[in-house]
Amino acid sequence: MTSTTRYEIIRLRRTLHLDYETWRRWTLFSARLFLQFAPLEVRPLFLGAPSHVSPEAVEVAEAFALLRAKAEDKTEVTEVRYSLAELWKEAVELQREAQND
Repeated sequence: MTSTTRYEIIRLRRTLHLDYETWRRWTLFSARLFLQFAPLEVRPLFLGAPSHVSPEAVEVAEAFALLRAKAEDKTEVTEVRYSLAELWKEAVELQREAQND
């Protein structure tokens, strides 16, 4: 994940007035809520208790939460619909970029 993306995630978390642990739990909950739209290879990352998911899963969940928040904001302004499946794909790509850095 690029430093710009990481900064945007931190800024969103602060805008929502969430401490890190609450943010982490919320992003994991949100990711699991929309897991049916996630790529098949990502779904196993979210198995088990939230306290035992991998750092990779947390990064994907944070990226997905950020992208979803941006999409929701854009929808409010432009009324353009978004695809949860596309947001998941983009979140996975953001997380993969982080692994390659």
